[in-house]
Amino acid sequence: MYYIAFILLIIIVLVIGYLETMNRKEKYHKIVEAGMNLNNTAKYYAAINVFNKAIEIRASGHEAYEGKGFAWLMLKEYNLAIEDFSKAINHNGGKISAYELRGKTYLKLNNLEKALKDFSKMVDLAPSNEKGYYNKGIAYFQMNEFYKAVDEFTSAIQRNANDPDIYIMRGSVHYKLEEYQRAIADYSRAETLKKDNTAVNNGRGLVYLKLKDFDNAIKDFKAVIKLSPKDSIGYSNIGIAYLKSKEYVQAIEAFAKAIELNSTADKVFRYYADALRKNGDLKMAEKTILKAITFNYEDGNFYLILAEINLAKQNYEDFYKELENALLKNAVIEDEFEDPIYDSVRDEQRFKDLVFRLTV
Repeated sequence: MYYIAFILLIIIVLVIGYLETMNRKEKYHKIVEAGMNLNNTAKYYAAINVFNKAIEIRASGHEAYEGKGFAWLMLKEYNLAIEDFSKAINHNGGKISAYELRGKTYLKLNNLEKALKDFSKMVDLAPSNEKGYYNKGIAYFQMNEFYKAVDEFTSAIQRNANDPDIYIMRGSVHYKLEEYQRAIADYSRAETLKKDNTAVNNGRGLVYLKLKDFDNAIKDFKAVIKLSPKDSIGYSNIGIAYLKSKEYVQAIEAFAKAIELNSTADKVFRYYADALRKNGDLKMAEKTILKAITFNYEDGNFYLILAEINLAKQNYEDFYKELENALLKNAVIEDEFEDPIYDSVRDEQRFKDLVFRLTV
């Protein structure tokens, strides 16, 4: 009789313990869910407090650490994010999401080797999942290891051929490698998978600019403007396309709109001044480029524009002075000296010497 009562007591204790454990587990998951909802509504500090309550209930719960790390990541508290993602990994090393988030945080800190290590771990844990390869590709891209990046993006596509973002990133790498037709093919494939994508139109438009296919570049940048009319980038890029195709009035209008949307975009002022100069408005061109120099006096290309304005005004000493400044500030030269404005000085030895020093 006493033996049976003892056994029943043990069973009751075990059941109560089990129910308490189940209640704590259920409570933990409900709190974590509440924290995730706060993350989803960008209430990150509140989310951190909620995740801390979940951790008090279950210190080994990787979900709470991962959610808390995500909140820190969104708040740009990268070291705190890494700390929590590392705890999530310690409590559940087989879950690739924590490695992915920690790797992305390392990217923010420009710690590319550690990011690559985390993304490689994702591949080890889930070799059939495209995410690890995709993130490795991004790491290699930021490391300027472009051929390795292409290989990783290709591996990602082999595992998921329907993700437009992978094609967009591979297209970006082909652009860097000057493999322009391959870049166009990737951007166009992404477009078939997801219509109305500004990354596609902007990326492909830049490729067409390099190919001097200005009509198609303008077409793509118009699509960017239609999709994101409040973003200055579409107006800036279409302005460059108009400028290079010698449609100066349209270029001026586009740059003016880009500046209206983003008045601190100093490089837009450079192109705006160039368009104004080529359209004959030297006074406004000079005012514009001098304003750009107040934003960034270390950009050599600004002084090159100022030199061209002085050359148009036949102020030759000021022209050479600003050309010297362009040299000192390391102006990046593409095809600028092909401009007919230089014809009046093209045979001068002083000009030839400066061109040589600027282009070597």
